Amino acid sequence: MILMSVAMEDECYILKDLLGLLEVGDNEFVCGDFALICTGVGKVNAAMGTQYGIDKYKPEKIINYGFVGSMSEEYLVGDFVFPQMTLQHDFDLTPLGYPPFTVQGQDKSVFKIKGFEELKEVIPDLKKCKYLLTGDRFMTERLPNFEDAICDMEGYSVARVADKAGIPCYMVKLVSDSCNKEGADRFAVSVDEFKRELQNYVFSFVCK
Repeated sequence: MILMSVAMEDECYILKDLLGLLEVGDNEFVCGDFALICTGVGKVNAAMGTQYGIDKYKPEKIINYGFVGSMSEEYLVGDFVFPQMTLQHDFDLTPLGYPPFTVQGQDKSVFKIKGFEELKEVIPDLKKCKYLLTGDRFMTERLPNFEDAICDMEGYSVARVADKAGIPCYMVKLVSDSCNKEGADRFAVSVDEFKRELQNYVFSFVCK
């Protein structure tokens, strides 16, 4: 069983039709060896939705896909980018003496993402970056010390839940905007422009 975790309806309905998935609950689709959960936006929704999918479907792998902002001139609108690791950029316990982005009581706070070579087989122009930064804020500016990064609002949560369950987590991310003042307007245009390409590549990957 493959579980796909995605935030928005615009990111899932084309893939639902391609895979012939049937709606079995609120934004929950399944057929054969494929399940798709549209979790809603943000870290909490992503964690809850992904954990629900794990508990119900016991998947062998999880695929989180969707749109991301770019923190670098290397990753342009329309590019597919593979992050090597993910962290919460808006998690801060430094006033309590912890290193930046460290979660108290958690054995690790940065999660590695695997599968670049597998994904590149179906996305030939796939680029590789160092970080996926996840936070509950739509970014309209770039963060210092993270020049080689993309950002979203769900990826870390999916990777964290998958790691806890011992399930491999793959990510397919498409750049929608450049984390600037025009980002929100560009995001809406990009979703409409690239949603079919994004979901077609996910379809190719899960069916290869």
